Amino acid sequence: MTSDDHLQVTTVINRLEQVASFLTSISNPVTMIGEIVSAICTVTSIFRDVPGNPDGIDELGKAFREMATALDTAGTDIDHTRSSVPSVWKGDAATEALAALIATDDLLQTAAPAMRKADTLLQEYADEVRRLKKELGHHRQRLSEALRQLDSAQDLLRNVWDSVWPLDDDGGIVEEIRKALGAIYSGIEVFEQLWAASDALQRGLRDVQGKARAGAVRSRHVDAFDAVLLANAGIDGIAQEEGSVLTTTQLAQAAAKMDALSEADRARMQGLLDGAGSEAERAYLMKALAAGHSIDDIAKFATVIHGKSEIWLREHLSLVDPNGSGTVSVNGVELEQQDQTTCGSTAIMVARAMNDPLYALSLTADENGNSLSPTELREKFTAEQNRIHDSTNTVWPQSLGTSPWGLTDEMNQHADSFGAEYDWRLVDDTSAGSVNPALNDAVGAVDAGHTVPVLIGDSYPAHYVLLVGHEDDDLIFYNPLTAEMVRVSEDDFRNGNVSALGYTHVQGVVTPK
Repeated sequence: MTSDDHLQVTTVINRLEQVASFLTSISNPVTMIGEIVSAICTVTSIFRDVPGNPDGIDELGKAFREMATALDTAGTDIDHTRSSVPSVWKGDAATEALAALIATDDLLQTAAPAMRKADTLLQEYADEVRRLKKELGHHRQRLSEALRQLDSAQDLLRNVWDSVWPLDDDGGIVEEIRKALGAIYSGIEVFEQLWAASDALQRGLRDVQGKARAGAVRSRHVDAFDAVLLANAGIDGIAQEEGSVLTTTQLAQAAAKMDALSEADRARMQGLLDGAGSEAERAYLMKALAAGHSIDDIAKFATVIHGKSEIWLREHLSLVDPNGSGTVSVNGVELEQQDQTTCGSTAIMVARAMNDPLYALSLTADENGNSLSPTELREKFTAEQNRIHDSTNTVWPQSLGTSPWGLTDEMNQHADSFGAEYDWRLVDDTSAGSVNPALNDAVGAVDAGHTVPVLIGDSYPAHYVLLVGHEDDDLIFYNPLTAEMVRVSEDDFRNGNVSALGYTHVQGVVTPK
């Protein structure tokens, strides 16, 4: 369903609800028969069809299926080439080529299932559109029959008599209005189901799009081999969906920043990349560039991390792994809020650390890159949370926690690091018109590689959590209160049941503009 179709569906639902509201408000239907018939006539065209061409959608799914088959074939060819390289080619260039082949193969192993997932999503959506078309046709017949009865002069005369003798229950005007209302309410349900199916399809396809990672590196100064290697660098070895050093957005940012450098700075940056001790090091250097740091700062950072193991890099530069589970800790210290009012401050701190490796290092090591002791870590985390809390609550009382506008303003102070400016909005998860767009925006942002603060509570907003990942139908949250990674289904988010996070309802989201 296109964006125009999506707008059409929301308009359709509003029009049907307006007519239903009018029909239920009538106190004397006999005297208003003309207005009743006219009101129903205004919505009969809505029942003509459900937007969407299921056969065309199936064809699109078939195209994705064929791409998956082609990727499988390419993967087989790459495996064959990989096995032959060591016997026919030696030296540093051969090593680089083999590394690129391995990285490409790993990315293809992710891409082919993603194409199949797109095919499945599209097939399911096509089947749902077919079902809803058939269901709407049934309700169209019900509405047409009720309208025919109401529009009949004989029926009108009979119902005037019924208004005199209301105890004579022979299926008069009131009954026909009830039937029309039933058909209209059923039509509303059909279009709401279409809306939900369309939203689910869009979220699923954005997840698929997020896996096309190497293509995000569009720069004449980053060659194809480097793009593949950077995209494949993972927090814990090989990149797996959310667990990459550079998110899709950061890959694109890094490429854009590389293009924007002066020739001298670009040469310095290339020298730092060439001198890196591992692909993970190179990825963190590019992540620092994406976060907006100067080449001077990146050079100092490169000196600190040079030769460090992937375990060291992960522990000091990637505080939260979206692929992780259980309790989040750094050097044995749980990454949690220091008191009941600093959940928002902690969410900001973690979000920045996930996007900016220099900031993360400032929290986990001293100026020379020496790891902090557990006591020093706790003191550093507490001091930073307090600093952020002071910054977000210049007017708002600190005892009330962090306001969504204060949190948003603080994040926007570091927009270059986040790759976007943020905005906040309240959410009513009892209203599909409020919670569905919020969910779509949040999932779209996290699939692109952004983090999303989410405000939750029971009867009022009470706590911030950080949406850091999305896998299939699961939303992956970091909870500052418990220092745990928690999964919540999309349905639970929509239906006011995020109790796994400690509260019931979603109250607000802070998403990129």
